[in-house]
Amino acid sequence: MNVNSFWKAVQQVLSAAIRNRVIGLTLQHNPILPLIARWTQPMPQGFFAAEPLQSYVATRPRQKFVRIGDLFPNRRSFIKSAFYRRYMAPQKCLHGVGLFFWKRQRLVCMIAIMRTAPQGAVSPAEMKLLRQLYPQFLAVLRRLESLERQRSVLVGLEEFVGRLPLPTIILRWDLRLIYQNKAARDFCAVWEKGPEEARMTKARSPIPSDILDRCRVLKQRWARTRRANALQGGCEEEQVHHPRRSHLRATIHLKQLKLAGVARPHFLIECEDLRRHAASGAAPGNSRACLRWAEQPGGCRKRPVECANGEKAPSRGLPQTRSPQPQPAYDANALNRTVRFTRLASCGKIGI
Repeated sequence: MNVNSFWKAVQQVLSAAIRNRVIGLTLQHNPILPLIARWTQPMPQGFFAAEPLQSYVATRPRQKFVRIGDLFPNRRSFIKSAFYRRYMAPQKCLHGVGLFFWKRQRLVCMIAIMRTAPQGAVSPAEMKLLRQLYPQFLAVLRRLESLERQRSVLVGLEEFVGRLPLPTIILRWDLRLIYQNKAARDFCAVWEKGPEEARMTKARSPIPSDILDRCRVLKQRWARTRRANALQGGCEEEQVHHPRRSHLRATIHLKQLKLAGVARPHFLIECEDLRRHAASGAAPGNSRACLRWAEQPGGCRKRPVECANGEKAPSRGLPQTRSPQPQPAYDANALNRTVRFTRLASCGKIGI
């Protein structure tokens, strides 16, 4: 859902419910002037900045319904006003009503309905119908605000993850791609073509079929456990290696926020080049293993995690290595932030 779809729905509902000549919609008032305005007929700018509408709304916060006639002391002053001559007369309108939607003391939306003289003023029966429609419009506005807020969060996360070194892929239940950062595109190219050819071509390779096949295995397992009512958590995991280049590894997490949710799980895929880890002096998967243990009390893992050197992680703190490791060539802090994001997402602590 977006602003345009909401605007189309408003037009369809009001055109079927009440006679009108012009319908207008405004959003994002700051504090009164709208940033988004839609009209079914051409309308000069400044409708909501015009007096006496602006002053009337500013002095009566949280009022839900306003008739155009309420803005003027009598009909004569209304006909002589600049408001009528600029906005009403060109559309041959004489009557109007506005629906105002508030969030606390802030005006967030207005729906304007204007009518001609033959159509007449809004009747009591029509006002009753508008009062019944008001909570329906308000519920959609709140949903639209929630979706936009979620979208802004996802855009921020995409920009954040896109700058970090850990290749990350997110797939829908039907295996359609939701997100793939640049490092993941490079990883898919190396998986398909090998490192030499991948360096000479653009990274446009599809998700490897081996990874998709393992996702399908996870789907079947999830469906069986759900039918058996045996699913205990939304954090199933599989690992797949390249058939010839075993140092290329993908870890697939099947993530579902709520066991009783309607939406199907997503696939969160972490891609790793184990040979690159070894060349940089960092143990393969060591960062992920340590983080898993650190987050285990509130996460989705219940069994101990093995570190890269084969030792069991200690009960508290990070796993200890037998000898100090050289400083990795990549930004370790950036990698840890990426790992933390992917682990939290895979355990259902971040919505996708």
